[in-house]
Amino acid sequence: LGATTPEGFGDYFSWAPSDSSFAGGKTTFSSSEYKSPIPSDQISEDGRDYAENVFPPYAILRYRNKWQSWRLPTKAEYQELLDNCTAEDKTINGVAGKLYTSKINSKTIFFPYCGYIANSGFKSVKTGGLYWTKSSVTAGQATTLWSYKGAAFIEDSYRHLGASIRCVTY
Repeated sequence: LGATTPEGFGDYFSWAPSDSSFAGGKTTFSSSEYKSPIPSDQISEDGRDYAENVFPPYAILRYRNKWQSWRLPTKAEYQELLDNCTAEDKTINGVAGKLYTSKINSKTIFFPYCGYIANSGFKSVKTGGLYWTKSSVTAGQATTLWSYKGAAFIEDSYRHLGASIRCVTY
């Protein structure tokens, strides 16, 4: 989301509080900026039951862009990507990343090595990328796809990290 080319980095997103800092356009927060953790009993797979003071990245996507036909992939969809695609480290127009090619229909999707943002700044740029799913795990973590040179895996990551989004359509 936010890239101007298929290989572009795009913007970085984190799970964000809904107070005035969010309304002011801020989308990256450190863990200390959350009002309170989301109780695990208020988290649902589709996001309808998240606590009122925290918005997941897909809610930010809808709020900021009004793209009702686009959404974040689920953990299961990223697992399907890993299971049903070949992955190749590749540079496209000078941008390093991983090109996934479907074993079923030969379609491709490129995940640039855009890194991620932690409290102290950018990490792993040009060597890996972190991508959100819409699947939340605990009050402080959500599921991500880590796509690195020579490796790709799904893992739970801290919600305050700034990660990229690769949208899918309904």
